[in-house]
Amino acid sequence: MNATEQDVLKVLDSIGLFDGADRAVLEDMVSNERAELVRFEQGQTIYDRTRFRRSLGILLAGIAEVLKRSAGHAVILNRLTAPGLFGAASLFVDGGEYVSEITALEPCTILFVPQDLLTACMRRDFALVENYLCFLSERIRFLNGKIDNFTQASAESRLAWYLLDISGQNEAFRLPVSLKNLANVLNLGRASLYRALEALTEAGLIERDGKRIRILDKAGLRSLCR
Repeated sequence: MNATEQDVLKVLDSIGLFDGADRAVLEDMVSNERAELVRFEQGQTIYDRTRFRRSLGILLAGIAEVLKRSAGHAVILNRLTAPGLFGAASLFVDGGEYVSEITALEPCTILFVPQDLLTACMRRDFALVENYLCFLSERIRFLNGKIDNFTQASAESRLAWYLLDISGQNEAFRLPVSLKNLANVLNLGRASLYRALEALTEAGLIERDGKRIRILDKAGLRSLCR
């Protein structure tokens, strides 16, 4: 096994889908010629509606943005940070289009594991099946949260949910869209968005410098989303 494959295995160790999996199975998966390691440059499209792979994408390095276009508007669904996964929900669905677009926000390194290879690994190790089901269940919870976000009564609660969503494990980050586009994403007027930003700042929940945000009180933000 070469150094690159060893580095990939170290990343897999930190991803829940592979927690407790048989080491020999993972080594065979990473070294299999059907598993493809690909680098994407900043701004490059990883997936779109018609150009995608029937593979599980494992983000080993970098940051990518997931968005969906509808009626001329781009709605940001998620921000992927390494280590992370994408493509799991559509992996076993035949035909059709991919439901969203994925773009590299900075250089990204991705391991693509095709469906047949992942299925073969699951047959060898049932722990992968259990972890996969847990992952999909979490995705359902996440999408239900998205629905809640669009039905929240106040501008502050919509904004709080969005900031918690895109922040991931980071306390400080930069908004991936302009405030005008963010207002569209949250279905708010720009004046309402500015008031919500001011309210969260005055409440000591966030600090803001232009598009740069620092979350000061995650628990306080979560309380607005209930």
